[in-house]
Amino acid sequence: MLSAASLTSPPIQAAPRSLVSLSAYLGPRILILNNKGGVGKSTITTQLLTLLNQQGHRPALVDFDPQGSSLQWAQEQPDLYAVDDDPRRARLESMRLRVPADAGCILMDSPANLDPALLSRLLGYADRILLPCQANPLDVKALGRFLPDLLFHPQFRRREPAIGVLANRLQSDNQTELLERFLTPLKIPLLASLPERQQYRDAVVQNGHNELDPQAWQRLLAWLEL
Repeated sequence: MLSAASLTSPPIQAAPRSLVSLSAYLGPRILILNNKGGVGKSTITTQLLTLLNQQGHRPALVDFDPQGSSLQWAQEQPDLYAVDDDPRRARLESMRLRVPADAGCILMDSPANLDPALLSRLLGYADRILLPCQANPLDVKALGRFLPDLLFHPQFRRREPAIGVLANRLQSDNQTELLERFLTPLKIPLLASLPERQQYRDAVVQNGHNELDPQAWQRLLAWLEL
């Protein structure tokens, strides 16, 4: 006689995801970029990953920042694919820097003080660029110094990815006036304004909570075409 144990079906194992090189990936590749440190690139990256994952977009992360804050957070999230970059991979990228072919989008977190070679690589991947920026005069000036390097870069001019700005860590609702006056002649949209909330930022990094203004994030998703 067959025992009950022999009739028990083995657990179904999830099929391994097919991986492709970042260059060969066919979905949207979103670069979170600013040459200045402290503007919230990694926090924005984790917020977006949280929201996109909650809505079933199956995002994946490539963390180009040696500090690895986004990668460390992502590795603690179930079912979220994440990989970091290593400068030694430049020639072996097609074999080593790989992402799921079925991912809904790829988010790429970048470091501050980009060296020219890495900036060129990142612009070669990017379909859309999100620029987090604080709205104080010093940060707006820093953005003004970085944008010419970005807008006139040969890789940017060849691919022409869309650019949008996120005003981050605002102290008040009317703090974006200077930033908006700077962006308007350049025809670069200010996509969302995010408040300064230290406890919230810590919660996002530690637990993946998403409590931002739903309308602002819906506008951002529409701009990302996700």
